[in-house]
Amino acid sequence: MVERIFDTLFGIVKSICKVMLCVQVISVTIVFVGRYFFNVTPAWGEELTLFCLVWLSLMGASLPIRTGGHLHVTLLDFLCKPKTLARIDTIGDVLTIVFCGVIFVAGLAMTKQVSGTILHGIRISKGFLYAAVPTSMVFYLLALFDKYYRRLKHTEKREEDVL
Repeated sequence: MVERIFDTLFGIVKSICKVMLCVQVISVTIVFVGRYFFNVTPAWGEELTLFCLVWLSLMGASLPIRTGGHLHVTLLDFLCKPKTLARIDTIGDVLTIVFCGVIFVAGLAMTKQVSGTILHGIRISKGFLYAAVPTSMVFYLLALFDKYYRRLKHTEKREEDVL
């Protein structure tokens, strides 16, 4: 049940990222064609592209956290035992949780600070742009929770199979 909820949630995140990427490509294409062929640049083009880029990159980074798909430095991994590597991975995840907490608080403060300003090209509050930071930190934490939930469930299932 919990796995299906997380699969659905991160499927929605993946779909949002796909839409943001499509909007970004279309926006950049319109700006390019307008600038180089018609000598006119839409005022909303660059801001919309920036908005999509920020949300796509921050939210999209939560997707590989669930599977351990982020880049890892594996230069000395052959010198370590598998249990040592697992401990190093866990320490990295604990540091990620601390990082998420700090960035979440700072992101909320930044979002509140700029919420009174407007992105003039797309006529929305700048707070929506900055809200990507605390929102993505929540998704990072959920992805880590899902990762360890699945790992724990897999370990319990393996122990049941042995008994």
